[in-house]
Amino acid sequence: MIQVQRLGSLKEKTHIIPGLLENTKYQKSSKYRDIRFESGLGSAREVNETEFLKNYKFLNDYRKSEFEELKKLIKDQQTGKLKNVEDWQVRDWKDQVEFLRSKINKVESKVFEKDVLKNYKKENDKKWLSQKEKHKVVEVAKFDKLGSRQRERVMERKRKKKLGREMRRFEFGGKK
Repeated sequence: MIQVQRLGSLKEKTHIIPGLLENTKYQKSSKYRDIRFESGLGSAREVNETEFLKNYKFLNDYRKSEFEELKKLIKDQQTGKLKNVEDWQVRDWKDQVEFLRSKINKVESKVFEKDVLKNYKKENDKKWLSQKEKHKVVEVAKFDKLGSRQRERVMERKRKKKLGREMRRFEFGGKK
């Protein structure tokens, strides 16, 4: 019968070569992680979003200028000013336009939400809001920002969505 020796700690399980990592770049070090290269707006634990948006506002301005240039290129191609442009290139430009539009909208909506919450806290002398309250305040502000036509469309969509939910619930026997 073979006996298996159990080792107590992780240090005993790994073979450590003395001096291998000493005085090298792989030695334990606290590396600074540049938030520009983090996904999205960086890790939520490490980054203050408002500070990030303020410091890297130039990136959004750059995106806007690139967005306008691409839209102009597409328009020129459609009117015939640009010739000898491949179909795949135009599709690529359109994809880039959509990508940039979504990025710009995401950043602008974050800034809008922060401003709305900041103003609400000042007006009502509140220091803390629950997630539900934050969501409600932002939704009301977005709704107030809409024009009358857009507001009607939103109300119609919400009505249809609610009606669809009710129909599905009745259809499948009470599922919520």
